[in-house]
Amino acid sequence: MTGYDLINEIGDLLNMLSKAVTAYSRRGEEKSKAEYEYRVALAQKMLELRANGYPATLIPDLARGDKEVAKLKLHRDIAEASHDAAKEAIQQYKIQIKTREGQVQREWGDAK
Repeated sequence: MTGYDLINEIGDLLNMLSKAVTAYSRRGEEKSKAEYEYRVALAQKMLELRANGYPATLIPDLARGDKEVAKLKLHRDIAEASHDAAKEAIQQYKIQIKTREGQVQREWGDAK
């Protein structure tokens, strides 16, 4: 692979890094919204159970076991995993770029 190929590859990796940063931001927003929806539904369900006279020690488990609350928790967990994956992609692209930069330096560093 020539130095020019490496430079082109670095450009491609920078474009992918830029897209990954945008995705990370978008997925962070999705994660926050999912967390909000889950927390609100959980609190509402806990209040409902308390108003219906359920024992305080059972309320958290019963609320989390509610089908709608559990579904929102699943969406929250998926959003969190997606956000984490975008973060890892950013790190991976950075490592690949640094590796290619090192290769360019080794190839062109001694050029006179």
